[in-house]
Amino acid sequence: MNFCQSWTLKKIVCEAEQMTRDSECDNKQMRHFPEPVTKDTMTEMSKRKFSNSTKKKAQWAGQIFEQWKYIQNYKLKQGKLDKIIDYNLINIGTDQMNEVLSFFLMEIRKQNGEEYPHETLYEIVLSLQHYMAINRCDIKLLDHPGLVCMHNTLDNSMKELSKQGVIRERSQAKPITVDEEDKLWKSGLLGDDMPERLVNTLLYLIGVHFTLCTYEEHKCLKVGGFSQFKLKFDYDCDLKYLEYIEYQSKNHQGGLKSLHNKPKVVCIFQNKENPERCLV
Repeated sequence: MNFCQSWTLKKIVCEAEQMTRDSECDNKQMRHFPEPVTKDTMTEMSKRKFSNSTKKKAQWAGQIFEQWKYIQNYKLKQGKLDKIIDYNLINIGTDQMNEVLSFFLMEIRKQNGEEYPHETLYEIVLSLQHYMAINRCDIKLLDHPGLVCMHNTLDNSMKELSKQGVIRERSQAKPITVDEEDKLWKSGLLGDDMPERLVNTLLYLIGVHFTLCTYEEHKCLKVGGFSQFKLKFDYDCDLKYLEYIEYQSKNHQGGLKSLHNKPKVVCIFQNKENPERCLV
């Protein structure tokens, strides 16, 4: 082998080694970053997200406004009003919104003709704000400096309704007593002798012990390495216990607003006195 052949061979080997290193680097980069997302995927992720309950309330408030507007325009045809209300709440100007919402808050009623409780008026305004945000009109109705008339109307209406006693009674779930729970076990509604009964029992025990209040919280429970539950042992008490760490809930969504909120952590210990009713 002469000098030229030797040099050419070394060059080919070096280029092959460089290509191997480049290929390994590309593979590492490919593992580091996922496949490029589409513009549609990015657009969907950039939209403001709302819970299903918030969407339902927003739709409800939007329907109230549209119904009120329809009735007011019907009264106009009867000569009871001198100005037609044809504004679209999404595209309305600030001055018009200030006036229209002030009339709206003073005139809306329930279907039976009764006035809404003072807290419900406030919720209607918040739901209208969500309704507008869902339809790409993001305006803070309660903080906007151009809606002072509407703010004062809402504040004074709430005060007047509260003075008249038109308030909303708070509904609160009654706690289940020890005797009531004992009846559930003895009647066979809770137990582990049948698959369906076992599922109902787990649903009840997990909900009670870890204060899971909504369907979504139960639905988000995971198994395996990503489970919210960890089985641990307390050597001081000589008892096993189940630790629950909240990932997401109604009050802890995990976004920017929840960044500094601590997730809920609940522990329940082994029940040696009544093992057949022990979740651990």
